[in-house]
Amino acid sequence: MNHSLQDTNGERLLVSQFTVLANMTKGRRPSFKDAAPPEEARRYFQNMLEPSKALGLAVQGGRFGTSMRVSLENEGPVTLTLDGLAKKKGEKG
Repeated sequence: MNHSLQDTNGERLLVSQFTVLANMTKGRRPSFKDAAPPEEARRYFQNMLEPSKALGLAVQGGRFGTSMRVSLENEGPVTLTLDGLAKKKGEKG
């Protein structure tokens, strides 16, 4: 984690995953009320893809809003939650 993807000639896989925001505090079914609406989430997702491509990185982004079967060989695992990129409801920018 001390080197950038550019340093290591690495690749980036971005997968949208609204289930990360599942709230399981009540009952047996998860609530996704804190997830962004689909069009807003799609913009956030695209805003992550485009800068990576502009840097010339090898980037795969999957298909937004669909079920996907993802297969990869990974050194890690590492999961980073990038919650600082999106405004939360009620916050002023």
